Amino acid sequence: MDTSVCLRPATDADAASIAALLGKTFYSQGLWSYCVPFVQLAIYTDLFLRMQTSSDDTYQCWVAETTARPAAPWFMPRRSIVGTIEIALKSCPWGSQALTVPWQSPMGRTPQIPVAYISNLAVEPPYRHQGIGQALLHQCERQTRQWNHSVVYLHVKSENYSALSLYRKLGYREPSAITLGDTLPPQRTLLAKQVKSKTGETDCQVSV
Repeated sequence: MDTSVCLRPATDADAASIAALLGKTFYSQGLWSYCVPFVQLAIYTDLFLRMQTSSDDTYQCWVAETTARPAAPWFMPRRSIVGTIEIALKSCPWGSQALTVPWQSPMGRTPQIPVAYISNLAVEPPYRHQGIGQALLHQCERQTRQWNHSVVYLHVKSENYSALSLYRKLGYREPSAITLGDTLPPQRTLLAKQVKSKTGETDCQVSV
């Protein structure tokens, strides 16, 4: 199908679609699959509250939206959210430990508090491996620079090899062996990337 995918800031009206996407992405396996409707409701409530109470100076949610071609039947949605990501300024989400990132001196230092932190990156399965996740990450990196931060952080499940491959391809590295302190699998790996200003950057549009 010939589509064009564009990024835009999420609105309150997108909360239900984003919650559905996150629920399917992160909670559709194993026993969680029986609880997806309840999980989606919890995600929706939490997300809607964040959108209502956060300012653009500390929080952003972005979506990737596809527009159906004009010949699509009238009953099909003209637009569909196929990807999402969030970024926020947070106090160290992984605890108070000092971090050593690869581009710092071996002695390391505690990162600036609060830090730019990416979460809830998700892309609909039919639209994966087409650059949408990469475009969403680049948008968050631009936002990090606009907030005058030079490093952005995220966590990823250690067994999510496809996500780890994407992040490492884009320059994300483990700043230390720190995880969130999980005592049961899946463990989560902390990754960080140093972002630099680039001239001539524009908002992303991904042709699919």
